[in-house]
This record gives sequence, C-alpha cells and structure tokens, in this order.
Amino acid sequence: MKYLNRFQVKRINSNDFTYVFLHVTAFKKTNLLSEGQGYRTCKAYIYSFYQMNYDYLNSPQKKGRFNIAMVSDFCYPNVGGVESHIFALSQCLIRRGHRVIIITHSYGSEGGQRQGVRYLPRGLKVYYIPIQPFYKQSIFITVLGTLPIIREIVIREQIDIVHGHSIFSPLACEAAIHAQSLGCRTVHTEHSLFGFSDLSAIIMNKVMEGVYTAVDQVICVSHTTKENVVLRAKYDADRVFVIPNAVDASAFIPDPSCRDPNYITIVVVSRLVYRKGLDLLVAIIPSLCSLFPELRFLIGGDGPKRLELEEIREQYQLHSRVKLLGGLQPHEVRPLLIQGDIFLNTSLTEAFCIAILEAVSCGLMVISTAVGGLPEVLPEHFIRLAPANASELATIVADSIIQVRRQREDSKITTHEQEAMDNLTSDKLNICTSPPNPLCRFSLVADPSTHFDGTECNCNSLNDHCWHMHKWIRSIYCWPLVAKRTEKVYSAAMSKPPVSLHNRISRLYQLGPLTGKITCFSAILHWLLLQFISWLRPEQIIDLMPSLETPIEDFSDSECEDFSVDSHK
Repeated sequence: MKYLNRFQVKRINSNDFTYVFLHVTAFKKTNLLSEGQGYRTCKAYIYSFYQMNYDYLNSPQKKGRFNIAMVSDFCYPNVGGVESHIFALSQCLIRRGHRVIIITHSYGSEGGQRQGVRYLPRGLKVYYIPIQPFYKQSIFITVLGTLPIIREIVIREQIDIVHGHSIFSPLACEAAIHAQSLGCRTVHTEHSLFGFSDLSAIIMNKVMEGVYTAVDQVICVSHTTKENVVLRAKYDADRVFVIPNAVDASAFIPDPSCRDPNYITIVVVSRLVYRKGLDLLVAIIPSLCSLFPELRFLIGGDGPKRLELEEIREQYQLHSRVKLLGGLQPHEVRPLLIQGDIFLNTSLTEAFCIAILEAVSCGLMVISTAVGGLPEVLPEHFIRLAPANASELATIVADSIIQVRRQREDSKITTHEQEAMDNLTSDKLNICTSPPNPLCRFSLVADPSTHFDGTECNCNSLNDHCWHMHKWIRSIYCWPLVAKRTEKVYSAAMSKPPVSLHNRISRLYQLGPLTGKITCFSAILHWLLLQFISWLRPEQIIDLMPSLETPIEDFSDSECEDFSVDSHK
C-alpha cells in the first residue's frame, strides 16, 4: 500500500484496487517505479483507472435486453443471402442494446485457417469453432459431437436466446437441440423453400419436424415460406412469424448516367446453378440477341452452369454481347447494377430474393419468374413477373426491351426539339436586340420556357423515377425495422417457460412409430451425455463473460430515410 499512499489514491473499492494493484505491479516490473521521473506517469495511469467505474461488470441485465447467439454454417467470410442477413441483423440488434455473438465452423485451409474468436464491426464476436465443413459449407451431422463446445460457449456468454438460420445448416439444428437442454430459448429463421415429392424432401421434412420440437418460435422471410414450413414441419402456425429480408439501401444508390446509351443492358447477378434457372437464361439469350442488335448481357456470379453459358456464347458468337464477370465481391455489385437498364431473375424456387431489392434500389426495371415468395416482395409497378418457362419469359423480356427503347427514343426526340428551340431562340434574340419588339419578347418568354420545362421534366424523369424506387426500398425494406420486429419474436420466446425433458420426449414420440422411437432414444442419450459433461466440467468453473451494459444508439424508423448519398456516388 505504500505506492498507493504515495499517489494519494482514496476511496478504493475491491474492484478498483484489483486493477490498480495489477498495473502498479506492471509498472514496477518495467522499473518505472525505481526512477523518480516515472512516478508522475504511473500516478496518472493509476488515476485513469481509478476514475473508471467497474460496477457495470456485474450489473443485472435490463429488461428487454438479451444475450443472443446467432448460429449457422453460413457466415462471413463467405458471401450470400444468409450471411448478409446474419451480419446486418446482428449489427442492428447490437445498436438496440443487445449483446450478440455468432457461432459458426472454421473456414479456410490448414495454412490460413480462420479459427477461434474474431471480431467484426461494433464488437460483434464470432466463434469459429474447430470443426471443418463436410459438404460445401455444412458440417457433418453428429447431433452429439458439438454439445461440449456449444455448452461451453452458451454458459460462458450467458446466452438467453439461440437463433439458428436455415434448416440446411446442421450446426444451427444441433445448436437448437443443445440450447433447449441448457434452458435457453430457441428461434429459427427459415430462408428457403422445399418440395414434397422426392425422397430427399421427405427425409428433410422429417428432420425439420424433429428439430422444430426444440424451437420456440420460427421466423420466415415470406408468407409463402410460412405456409411451406407449417405444412412440412407440421408446426403451429401461431408460432410462425413473417419478417422479410432487408437491404442496405445506402450501398445501392441509383446513377442513370452510368448506363451505356449504345446498348440496352440486362444485368444478371446470381449463383450459376440449376435452381437459379440458368437453363431458362441459356434458352432465351440467343433469340433475344438476334431480335435486338443493341442488347447485351452482363452476368455476375459463378457456378457449374457457367460452362453452358460459355458454350452458347461460343456457338452464337456472342463474346462482345454476353459478358461473364465471375464471382463478385459485395462492393462490386452496385457498379455492375447501375450499368443496366433491366435486371433479370430466373429462379425456379425462391423464398425471398434480396438481389431484386438491390436492383430496384439502383433504379432498374426488374423482370422475374413468378415463383415462391417473389410475387409478394415488390408492387406491380416495380416488377414484371413471368411464368417459369422460356417462351413466355422471352416474351416479357422482349416487351421490356421495346419499352426501354421507346423511352430512349422519346428522350432523343425531346433533346432534338430542345436543340431546335435553342437555335430558334438565338435567332430571335439577334432580331429583337434592335429594334426591340414586344411580340418577340413575348415569344421569347413563352416558347422557350414552355419547352424548357418539358425538357427538364423529361430529362429528370428517369432520375426521378430511379430515386422514387430507391426511396421506397429504403423506407420499406430497412434493417432497423427488421431488428424491431425480431425483438418482438424474442420477447414472445422468452415469455414461455422452458420445455422439460418429459414434454420434449412426448413431442418426439409423436413423429411416427419408427422415427418417434429413434428420436426419443437420441434425446435420452443427449440428456445423459449432458449430465456427464456437466459432472466432468461443472458450470461453476467456467469463466463467465461479464454482463456489459451496451448503450442503445439513438436510431428509429426515420433513419431508414436518412442515408448518406455522397459517399456512394
């Protein structure tokens, strides 16, 4: 205490004394305390710690604030719809005062593997657990294999809600089962649509039905997805909420000046796979290019269907008119979109398409197949829907190309009229300068002003229309609104008591004569393993993460209208 007396530190409680003692020891080891010139530095350093209040480390959690774990196999550094959804939603929930972490598997090869704990913006902690993906981005299904590490993270982070994403994520499904056994509430967001006919869909439906016995609330991105989930999983419709996806409209600012006047450009941004309707795209490209010489395609994305696009490009000599740009980084999407006049989506099944929101935000005309939840995403004046067959889709696209061509011709006519009026105005100015003529002055006031107003309106009509579309998107599909709605789902889940083992076994037993018995046996085995792990590593010896009180940032629904434009131009 002699160092403390020397620095005249007063009213030190136990927490402050611990930090002061540690840092005094650190200064002593660096020989700062042995020299007179280091005392003032050490004194200021200790005073800075004394000024801090550490009572918030053990403060009770405020009502309405939750510790949330987002769990999925699909996460950054990969790029996709689920990945962007998890990141954007987590950021908004943090801004609303919640503590959010992400749990996913490791990424990368052995040399540069992303494993352990990493941090994303706003202190978003990501646990890359040491499990390699087995098929594509998904881990191997073990059910019991992830229990020890999920239990460790849930206890350490004092998680209230485990929020899984996508039934195609084994990690999210297993985390829901573990979380219910650990007393957490569980929420699951479904991003996809599935069929009912083939064997894989039947098996997946049984898996979904079993996993959802451990889920308190379900979120779907469209009403079509909700109907699909209720039918497939035999789930209570009252426990299914519809919360659509959103888009960061500030990253998709329209700029019609970037469009090439010599071409009518159709933009496609998609994974080049079968379910995205690449067969339809391959079928309509040659006929459309033969009908419209000024037409070109810009295709961003990669996948196994790229080979077929390259084949038709070779066969019909369309190298200059069909450009394959490969996989795109997020910052490369807007520069591609603003070059286009039309955005084309040819998906065969889609629960919700964020890409069409990004296109509308950039002011593009959107053409899409009328499948899944797409008809409920945009109003009729923002999108043209076509059946999922090549002939009718080609007809709709051709009509849209003609519409774009007419708009450009009208714009050219208006421009020529304006040039003629400018020449006429200059002639009248020369005549009217000497001697002055009231009739000439009247004509100068009336005619040019009339044509100028009309020309300005026509010139700005495309701009106005693009910005109208952009403002509509950012006011409706806004991540802060999605976060507010998700909070209500969390509150509904927290209001219900945890499900006991007996009730869960009763639910599982109703899955069928064979499936029910197998899942009941698995649930009992899971409970026994959890008891063994709890005995082997008791909860009391796990180092808990302090309950930090996260400040709520001031943002409301009006923030959806207040995006910075200059930084994106």
